[in-house]
Amino acid sequence: MLILTNAQAMARALASPIAPDLKRVLRLRRDQLLFDTAGAYDLGELAHFIIVSKGDTLPEIETAVNYPIMPDPPWEWVLDHGKLFEAPIIVSDDGCGIVLIVPDLEGVDATLLGLVRRDSVPASTFADDSFNAG
Repeated sequence: MLILTNAQAMARALASPIAPDLKRVLRLRRDQLLFDTAGAYDLGELAHFIIVSKGDTLPEIETAVNYPIMPDPPWEWVLDHGKLFEAPIIVSDDGCGIVLIVPDLEGVDATLLGLVRRDSVPASTFADDSFNAG
């Protein structure tokens, strides 16, 4: 499991050899969050990103998210990006949240994959999936 809780951790992740689809989604959401707030906040004040890895168990993921996922998942929605799912969870009234990213890979918790597949819509249905701040 990879947990990104601030801008420095995000920068390290983006500079590392992660999957291109994951890198694209992380960069997109980072840019959107910072653009929407005009850079007034550190990324960690807006969202934490939890990227599930092969072998992570549902109890481990629930501990990281600090919310039970079963029986009623806490996410707002789930986007299917093809090779991964993105499931934001709002954790406070000010909109701060956790972005749970679940790769669609063998070895990822089958229960979690079943839930995100069930609840997902294609990311292409949202115009902001190709956000451009420039």
